[in-house]
Amino acid sequence: GGHQRVVAVIGDGALSGGMALEALNNLGRAHGQCLVILNDNAMSISRSVGGLAWALNRLRTRTWYLRVRESPLVGRGLRWLRTLLKRLYLPTIFFEELGFRYFGVVDGHDIGKLIEAIDMVKDIQQPVVLQVVTVKGKGYELAERQPAHFHGVAPFLIENGLSKEEKSMPTYSDIFGETLIRLAETDQRIVAITAAMMDGTGLAEFARRFPDRCYDVGIAEQHAVGMAASLASRGYKPYVAVYSTFLQRAYDQIVNDVGIGNLPVRFAVDRAGLVSDDGPTHQGVFDVGFLKSVPSMTVCSPGDHRDFLRMLELSVAATGPFAIRYPKDVAYDLSEQIGERPPMIAGTGALVAEGSDVAIVSLGPVLRSALEARKILAGDGVQVCVADLRFAQPLDTRLLTRLAATCQAVLVAEETTRSTGVYDAVAEVLVRSGMNIARIGRCGVPDAFPVQDKRAHLLSSYQLDAQGLALAARALLAGTDGR
Repeated sequence: GGHQRVVAVIGDGALSGGMALEALNNLGRAHGQCLVILNDNAMSISRSVGGLAWALNRLRTRTWYLRVRESPLVGRGLRWLRTLLKRLYLPTIFFEELGFRYFGVVDGHDIGKLIEAIDMVKDIQQPVVLQVVTVKGKGYELAERQPAHFHGVAPFLIENGLSKEEKSMPTYSDIFGETLIRLAETDQRIVAITAAMMDGTGLAEFARRFPDRCYDVGIAEQHAVGMAASLASRGYKPYVAVYSTFLQRAYDQIVNDVGIGNLPVRFAVDRAGLVSDDGPTHQGVFDVGFLKSVPSMTVCSPGDHRDFLRMLELSVAATGPFAIRYPKDVAYDLSEQIGERPPMIAGTGALVAEGSDVAIVSLGPVLRSALEARKILAGDGVQVCVADLRFAQPLDTRLLTRLAATCQAVLVAEETTRSTGVYDAVAEVLVRSGMNIARIGRCGVPDAFPVQDKRAHLLSSYQLDAQGLALAARALLAGTDGR
């Protein structure tokens, strides 16, 4: 309605995504002005892959074309030569056939040239693509050499790039990568797939060890799941390693390509639950809901290091879709507190500690908080039972029925939103078993988007730390609604 100029900025990694291509297809035939600035640094988080990345790299490296383009001869009537060279040798035709005017390549670190280029194209009354080449981590040598490593970092020493935070134990991502290598050494059918997250998901070493069995499809989660379904249908054992928040993009493929055919695709759902620092877009608090909505899907979440290993081993023999969700966190080993564990069988939980006053039923690594809360409450003379669900689907109804018969109250602890977690299913079983709904409480994320904060602070704010669980358990026993 006014004289505003529309500018869209997109990276070359994101350009490979289906939604970006849909938008280009739609916009290219629109009438009017729009500038698309393509920030081309050959990276998403990991290095960009695929045909588009290859094509853009050709543009970056055609120095002879840039010399011809800048030649004064071109300005004196040989524009036809420039057009011919572009159409014969360069993939700019991709943009131009979609209806865009293409301009580039511009050095994104030369502010003067960048302003000049934008000023030159800003008034063109048709869609324009301006390719701007940048270097990820520009100005800091270590980041330029290791751009994937420095994509998202904790506070570090600038002189050597080492983290200020000591890493005393392996993370769940580390364990996933190491364990998948071990499993793949004895099973040639195991393959790994990720969507531009090779380092983040712990697959970098797997890719080096098994380059023909590891696939980075770029920022294309839908394709990753569809590809995994195809491989599973041919007898392979695909593991799709993806962040919880990004798996949301592939829900259609999860249902139609994997679920309906009951194909044994294994989903390694990283960054599940509450995530430090990355804000609302990266919180993994919805995956339990959308995964367990698929009837044939097994959904599990380990309480600690040991159970994570056992779930990964169990997944190898899966005969249908199998999802393991785990956080961005160190993987504690709670063996000394838990003792002997029951066999890892799909749909079975574990009674970790006995007690008759209140049962804390946990899903995932919040088990550690539940055990600590038990110690706190023991000081008040409260007998706490701790049960680790392990599986969100199928649910261990026998374990829950036992809790309804032996405990006065049950508190569910989960790192999900209220409407997408296991609370409703757990409460249904408990009520059917004779427990009053007023004696069933919940600690977890409400139906809201978590804010940006440290994981420990987020757990505390949702009463998922030991103190919060102890407080909620006391309130539940006192007759206050723990939900």
